[in-house]
Amino acid sequence: MITTTFQNLRIKLTTLLVTLILPFVLIVTAVETFAADVFFADTRGILSSEPDLTKIDYRKVGGKTIEKVSLDGIGITNEKTLVVVVPGNWMSKSDCLQYARKFSRINNDRYTSLFWSWRSERENQRIRIDALIKAARSDEQGKVLAAFIRELPSEQKVTLVGFSFGARVVCSAVQELSTNEPTTSGKKPPRINVALLAPAFDAVWVLPKSKFGNVFTASDKVTVHYNPNDSTLHFYPLMYGLIGPRREALGYVGVPRNAITPEIRGKLLQLNASRVLGREHGFWSSFSTFIRAKNSADMLK
Repeated sequence: MITTTFQNLRIKLTTLLVTLILPFVLIVTAVETFAADVFFADTRGILSSEPDLTKIDYRKVGGKTIEKVSLDGIGITNEKTLVVVVPGNWMSKSDCLQYARKFSRINNDRYTSLFWSWRSERENQRIRIDALIKAARSDEQGKVLAAFIRELPSEQKVTLVGFSFGARVVCSAVQELSTNEPTTSGKKPPRINVALLAPAFDAVWVLPKSKFGNVFTASDKVTVHYNPNDSTLHFYPLMYGLIGPRREALGYVGVPRNAITPEIRGKLLQLNASRVLGREHGFWSSFSTFIRAKNSADMLK
């Protein structure tokens, strides 16, 4: 009698454990299922002001391996939009690779994805000094990205997605392409869309005749995600010191409404992301918000 009762109890406990553990096993298995390859470009080998694209380290991220490839191995064609994702400050090479790997689990074959990894690791313990270093470097990195884009097939569809200082890299690249585009190559220029997620540069810089004043004229569409509750961009004006006019970041206030011209209005999609992000200033949360947004679909096809 006691033995039978004990056996029945074991069966019930085993059934309960299977019921509790099996869904978790299935979830883990699903997480390890990769939908499509994602590519990765590390530009840390380029140290001079003249971009040497042969020093870019390309990798294919998918499955359970990370494989070294050439630019030709990425298979960039006009049949698919090339989506270049540029993270912001304090992003190491290994962190960027992990995000690329994470994205490969939810990505699909609608477009070609390339994570652009640049030298943005923290270099100075003083936050303001480190930010000034990365601000200057992001402008230089924009020239590298522009040189890369010039090598793409004629009329290649490109969507540039930049987060924080990565948005500054993107705008620097577009500005470089629009002002210093070679006229002897014979190729037609790329068709560019731009997505700026929590962009860490002056809000007025995207207006005509400003630092990045050609972004709207050189792009088909421009998406801006800003957040007036961003706990990091709240302190952006301190990058210029305590004295002088207060300069707000584009990712904090958005494109100034009183400065939006008819041309800008026709291309701009501006979203206040505070309800989704709260006070967070994080790459993955901002990037995944952009990917999930319905109004991002046109940029990704």
